[in-house]
Amino acid sequence: RDAAGLLRRYIDHNDHLINTRPTTRSLAIDVEGAHHNLQEIFDDLNARYFAGAIGARITWGPRARRKAGRESIKLGSYSVEEALIRIHPVLDAADVPRFFVAWVIYHEMLHEIHDMPVVDGRRIYHTPEFRRAEARFEDYAEAVLWERTQVRKLLDR
Repeated sequence: RDAAGLLRRYIDHNDHLINTRPTTRSLAIDVEGAHHNLQEIFDDLNARYFAGAIGARITWGPRARRKAGRESIKLGSYSVEEALIRIHPVLDAADVPRFFVAWVIYHEMLHEIHDMPVVDGRRIYHTPEFRRAEARFEDYAEAVLWERTQVRKLLDR
């Protein structure tokens, strides 16, 4: 535990040296899905909840074959280094409601504006303040319920 804390402090202190990249790789941005347009949802959320302050880009993640027998699924991610939100393509389906896709995007957008403190050598991505902000999403209860009742369907795709 002590070594992990020491290592985390070293990395945080030297982050500017560690993460320098001479060239940035180009990334094809894919926002138009068969059922959901990520950019439209992102722009709507950015205007309504963030006064246009979120500067990240958004894209669907790689459309690869599913992993047989998976027990979990990462529906979205936010990369600080790339200022990029990736959304899992299993959400681009007719039976996935727009409010749920919007909630996943909203959650990832929150990562751009909320600190990720290190506590006892571990980075905390979802602080109590983050969770309170997440609960301000207008369809929060419906989205949480939909995820709890439908995640098995997503895992099987």
